[in-house]
Amino acid sequence: MIVTLEIPAESKAMIEAHGRASQGCQDALWQALGAAASRGADSIAEQVIMGETVLTPRHGGAGLAGSIMAWPLDRSALLFAVGIPANAPAAVYAGALERGSTIFAKGGKSLAVPLTAEAREFDSPRDMPGLTLIPRKGRPPLLVRVVKQGRGGRAQIDPQWVLVKSVSLRRMTGWFSRAARAAFGVMAETFQGVVGEWMDKWRK
Repeated sequence: MIVTLEIPAESKAMIEAHGRASQGCQDALWQALGAAASRGADSIAEQVIMGETVLTPRHGGAGLAGSIMAWPLDRSALLFAVGIPANAPAAVYAGALERGSTIFAKGGKSLAVPLTAEAREFDSPRDMPGLTLIPRKGRPPLLVRVVKQGRGGRAQIDPQWVLVKSVSLRRMTGWFSRAARAAFGVMAETFQGVVGEWMDKWRK
């Protein structure tokens, strides 16, 4: 799930027409695209963390924000990407939130769904310390924290995650598309700033 930043074909043709200066210009555009893409990724992540998207805390925004990045696609074509790479652990879940889908566990494993605000701060229950697995007959197992109630008191359990075989997200949120559109302004400003600095130096 990505958006791409690229230079239009007409602009590329104009750059190539400048002969020896074209290489320096292409280098400057590549740097400008990279800076704009990085700023765009930061902006989208900030929107998620600050609750400025349609996502709610139960969607696990912290984990999604940590997966948003910028990376080069093609140096010669002046092409950068902003988003969540297809091989990222959060890619399937992020896409399901964007478009709506049913996610199934693979290989006989389970999907861990956070139940508390604390659990949502972690990408995976493996990253959350002090959990104990509680099997339940006929119901999905839980990952809990066992809380002792003082000397001689009975232990209480504090459920943090539930392990299920599938999760259905039927509502399309369009969270990434909206956040990317909101980030367009800062990406354009960053791009123009880098190109403007190069042009000032070139004129001198």
